[in-house]
Amino acid sequence: AYGIRLRASLAAYGIGIDRIIVTDGSRPLRLSRAWCVSPIWSDHIPHPTAIELLRTTLTTEFLESSPTVVALTRREWHSRGIANANEIIPFLEATGFREVDVAALPFLGQVALFRTARRIFSVIGSGLTGLIYSPDGVEVLAAGPARWGDRFFYALGQLRAARWVEVRGPSSWNGCGEMRDAPFTIAPAALAEGLSQL
Repeated sequence: AYGIRLRASLAAYGIGIDRIIVTDGSRPLRLSRAWCVSPIWSDHIPHPTAIELLRTTLTTEFLESSPTVVALTRREWHSRGIANANEIIPFLEATGFREVDVAALPFLGQVALFRTARRIFSVIGSGLTGLIYSPDGVEVLAAGPARWGDRFFYALGQLRAARWVEVRGPSSWNGCGEMRDAPFTIAPAALAEGLSQL
């Protein structure tokens, strides 16, 4: 599935399978002509010009039919799930959010979702990478376990002049694996307070 999504994302930028050379890394590879591309990363975020190119060079037209208020919940993910999701999701839906499993969408569906969403609830993690495509001024209510953060997604929000509010809750980490990946709980009152700040 990852390979399919990767190829689809490249195709959306006009890079077809015919332009990709697959190597196995078992022997040196010498190219007669090649371009050197330098890293675009600095302080946990790609260069703003690279982000802008990602936003503006897609070769596909979109129908603007995605929901504008979405909750990206990671229900089926093996990491950083909301332990009391059965309590939190109905609360979000009652305030106008539509639950979306962004990982189940094809690449262009994910782009379309973020292009039209004006308000997003999400667990802090890779589901928020689509902020690259969000409109300026997008409102983000980000949730995560207490005592853990990731500045990459906040920085993506800054590039979009996002209104950003975080809600934190206790983690159920038991000492095994990464603390950041354990399920965590969000108090509905804290969620309501976070929404009021948006």
